[in-house]
Amino acid sequence: MQTMTSPEVLAQPAQDFLPLNGTDYLEFYVGNAKQSAYFYQAAFGFELVAYAGPETGVRDRASYVLQQNKSASYSPLPSCPIPTSRATWPSTATA
Repeated sequence: MQTMTSPEVLAQPAQDFLPLNGTDYLEFYVGNAKQSAYFYQAAFGFELVAYAGPETGVRDRASYVLQQNKSASYSPLPSCPIPTSRATWPSTATA
C-alpha cells in the first residue's frame, strides 16, 4: 500500500512547539543521590558544588548540586520521609 502526500504539506517547515532559550538547572529525583552524584562526576566530568544532608542538619533528604560549565544539576534523595511500617503508609483506597 502506498501513501500519498500532497506537495504543500511537504514544503512547510516544521514549527518548534517548545522554544527554549536555555536552562538554569536540571533536577533529578533518584533513589541514591550519593551514587548518582559520583556517577555524574566520574562519567561526565561534573564537579560537586554543594551538599545538604544529615551532616549539615537536613534530616529528611540528601541533596547534591553538581556543575559542568554553565549548567547545574541537583540530585535529591526522596524529600518525604520513607515510612518504616505499613501502618504509616498513605492510603490509596477510595470510598
